[in-house]
Order: sequence, then C-alpha cells, then structure tokens
Amino acid sequence: MKRADPHRRGLVLRFFRECVRPYFGLQVEIGICLLVGVVLNLTDPILLKVIIDRALGDSDFGLLVVLVIVLGVVLLFRVAFRLVSVWLFSYSGLRILFDLRQRVFEHIERLSLFFFRSERTGDILARLTSDIDILQRAAAHTVVHAIQDLLTLLGIFTILVWLDPLLTLVLLAVYPLLVFGLARLNSVVRDESGRAREAISDLYSFLEERLMGMRLVQEYRRERAEARRHVRVSRPWIQTNLRLSVLSAWQITLADLMSTGSFILVFLLGGARTLSGALSVGSLVAFYTLAVRLYRPISGLIDINIDLQIARASLARVYELLDSPPEVEEPADATTPPRIAGEVRIEGVSLTWSDGTRGLDGVEISVAPGQVVAFVGPSGGGKSTLAALLGRYIDP
Repeated sequence: MKRADPHRRGLVLRFFRECVRPYFGLQVEIGICLLVGVVLNLTDPILLKVIIDRALGDSDFGLLVVLVIVLGVVLLFRVAFRLVSVWLFSYSGLRILFDLRQRVFEHIERLSLFFFRSERTGDILARLTSDIDILQRAAAHTVVHAIQDLLTLLGIFTILVWLDPLLTLVLLAVYPLLVFGLARLNSVVRDESGRAREAISDLYSFLEERLMGMRLVQEYRRERAEARRHVRVSRPWIQTNLRLSVLSAWQITLADLMSTGSFILVFLLGGARTLSGALSVGSLVAFYTLAVRLYRPISGLIDINIDLQIARASLARVYELLDSPPEVEEPADATTPPRIAGEVRIEGVSLTWSDGTRGLDGVEISVAPGQVVAFVGPSGGGKSTLAALLGRYIDP
C-alpha cells in the first residue's frame, strides 16, 4: 500500500455516511442531551445576576432562598445529563468503530495471500488496532466534546449580547486574530499527524518482525544490534509526537494571550459602564463569569483540533487498507461442482505481476488422477506461483 494522504478529500463525509448514519437515532439522543446540558451549564450566571441585582439588591431573603434552591436543582440535573451523555456517546463510539473494524477485518480476509507477501504485517496490524483506536476516541469523545464546546460558545455569546452588546463586541474583536492563527497552523498539524501515524506503523512492523524472529536474533547474538535498531525506528515517532506537542502548546499560548487581552478590555470598559450606571453590578459579574467560561471551550477546541487531525490521518490509513481491491474476485454466478474428478489441465496460462514482471508464460500441464508431479527449477522460476494458481490464491 502507498502512504496514505491525510489531505484526501471526502474522508470525513464518507465515514459519517458509511459508519455513523446507521446510528442516526442514537446521535439524535446524544444531540438532545448535549443541548440540554449546555443550556443547564449556562443557567447559573443568569441566576447569579438575579441574586445580586434582585435578591441582594432588594434585601429579599425569600427570593434568595428560592433562587438558591433553583440553582441546586439545576446542578443536579446538569450532573444527571452529563452522566447520560457520557454513556450514550461512549456506547455510540464503541459500536461505530467495532463495525468499522469488523468491516476492515472481513475485507482483509478477502485479500489474496500475495497481498500479505508484499505488505508488512505490522503495518496492517497498526491500521487494525492503533488507527481504529484513535478513531474510536475521536468518535466517542473528541467529536462530542467539539460539538459541546461549539454549542457552549454559541450559548455564551448569545447571553453576552443580551447582557451588553457593546462589551460583547469588544470581546469579539480579538478572536478573529486567533482563528487566523489557528488556520495557518492547521495544515502543518495535519501533515505532522500523518507522519506520526506512519512512524507508529513502522514501529509496529519492526516489533512484529523481531518478535516473530526472536529465535534467530538470539541464535546469531543480534540482541544489541536489534536494540540499537529499535532506538532508530522509535526516534521518528518520538520526534513527530514532540512536534505535535509543541504545536499544541503554541495554539494554547495564542488562545491564552488573546483571552487575557479581552478580559482586560472587559474589566476596563465594563467597570466604566458600571460606574456610569449603564450596567448593573449583577450584569457585570454575570458577564465576566461567562467571559471566563469562554476560555475552556476555546482551549478545548484547540486541543480537539490536534486530536481531529491525528484522527483524520488514521482515517486515511484505514480507508487506504479498506480500498485495496481483492486480487481474486468471485464471479456473481459462481457455482460449486457436486464432484471433482478427472485430470488437472493447464493450457496456455500466463501471468504478469503488477510491476510488469512475467511470472508465467504459456504454461502447458496435464496431471492424470493419481499421478504425482514434482516441479523443479531455480528460485524465481514460477513454482510457487503455479502452486498458488492451482489453489486460486491468484488468477492468471
């Protein structure tokens, strides 16, 4: 298989169409739970505003007790919906990726034995395990958290506009710069993610080959040499993951600087508007509480961006394997004969490999029932190819 392209278009839509759509009803339930959870998560700043401006401002102890009870009920419902949401999207992710792994495994079973002769077993194993595990985490956690963070951002900005449109405009002034910076880093992250998945594939292949051949390693006293090779094979994996960590740190730092600058502007302008009477103390407290909460979904989306790029690279590798065509196709009208009898005859059979090499050229063989035939010849003469042809592991 050639190296998978992480920039390949249509991968995500294909994944949702083929793997996620069969569980559409479950996704709707998850969406409802996420929406309710986001609404409940944004309720307490509004209650805090009412407590400060109405209950404390008017010295109304009865209203204070009612609002505190409502706040406690909201907290209980928030916890309950969070637990239900976690169970639903964990179950959904496990089912979706189990189906994908089963589909890939069944496809591998249909590939000819010569496919496995030309491909590294460790690379195939990495795509079946490590890459699908990454997709599982993305489906069960990353994508759901991304949706949750986007809904939270939308809800926060809606309430901020309701509290004070001018302050919200000031707060939004710095975020286009953040989006521009993240967009510039996104392509770099995607390329690095692809290299990271190839590096782990090389490491899997090395470990699989050495474990299978450990007897030879020990017989020829190659332990130290293979240990040094393990270091060399592991180095690209370490380097790519280190670069991904640095890119993630740069993104978080950029978001931190932007958020800190916006908070300073909110305090300066919001304090001036409160002193002038244009904004109540409760509104300022609620506004600042929500503004602080902006940082968590924004930083969460930045971390998710790294995870999604890695998942995209893994998705490209899985579909690269899934799209490998079987070399031996079963005809639609194939039938099994009730009894096999008579001689085995090969007449004028030729075979050419994909690289243009001639494996067999006009072979003529006839073997009578009960006859024993031995094929003798130099290495590369076509003996194994002929034997594979008889068992239909390949087609002429």
